[in-house]
Amino acid sequence: MIKITALCAATVMLSSCVRAPIVPFDYSRSENKTTLEDIAAVNNLGTALTKHENVYVTCNLKGEDYWGFGTFQTDDMYFREYFGSSGGTYQAEMWYNGNRWFMRYSEDGTPDIRMNWLAVSDEEKYEKYFLPGRTEIFHSLGDYSTQTVTDIRDDADGKNTFNVYTRSPDGEVQAMTDKYGLHNTKYWFATLEHEYTLDKDTLEIEYDYNYLRLHNGKKYIYYTTLVQYDTLPPDYMKMTSASIDMTVNDEEAEKKTVTISYPDGQTYSLEYNGKYSVVPFVSEGYTLYTDPDGTDKFVGEIPYENITLYAISI
Repeated sequence: MIKITALCAATVMLSSCVRAPIVPFDYSRSENKTTLEDIAAVNNLGTALTKHENVYVTCNLKGEDYWGFGTFQTDDMYFREYFGSSGGTYQAEMWYNGNRWFMRYSEDGTPDIRMNWLAVSDEEKYEKYFLPGRTEIFHSLGDYSTQTVTDIRDDADGKNTFNVYTRSPDGEVQAMTDKYGLHNTKYWFATLEHEYTLDKDTLEIEYDYNYLRLHNGKKYIYYTTLVQYDTLPPDYMKMTSASIDMTVNDEEAEKKTVTISYPDGQTYSLEYNGKYSVVPFVSEGYTLYTDPDGTDKFVGEIPYENITLYAISI
């Protein structure tokens, strides 16, 4: 009797973990033939910025320490603000005058500003730091090809939109916290589901609602993404720009000069006033040293003093 009970319990436990198969959308029975490839072709940042002056992507996650971000982007700049970030996380990131800036506010309200000084060519700045730093529109926590279309429906409220529903294979979702009072091990069997709202004429994504569906059938919101085009810059972007300008151009502060020298004679120099910290970046394959012989490796922020650093090939 005990053996039968144990066997039944094991059977029930196993069956509760079995997932219904992902059934792809049957395009033969629908007038809408939109595929994920069609959506991906339109909703990439490069394509969008050929048709719009700017794109503003806002993503809100349901977590405890990191609630989301908004990225305002044009052809040659981006600005990212963080919502509900923890005390150790910078509140804003900005591509500004060819360098990358980070800003947060201290407890007394003064700005704490850090600059990634990119002592590299303009081409390397753009390819290595600018492009990878931007936020793509088709945000699915991975390659869209892992998703399968399960349904397509017209918007019932009369708007010129329609919805595409997708599912991803089962897998552990590690970014989810205990927001819903559930233990993380429950997410080992979670399925990621998306509900995309798209413009009927352009196929541009307006919303992406991402859900977690647990093995017991319960469904929880994971994150939401809103995409806006040709909109005004966020207020925090203006405040960040003003804070950086005011700090960098403080005429009363004494300036120091930092120079980075490459073996081929190429040099980069920066004047800064010590009211913001500077972290230098050099070309790929090079390491910074405080001496031309490469014996004393430089790590961290540049000290507030006149100094020359040497980029040596490793």
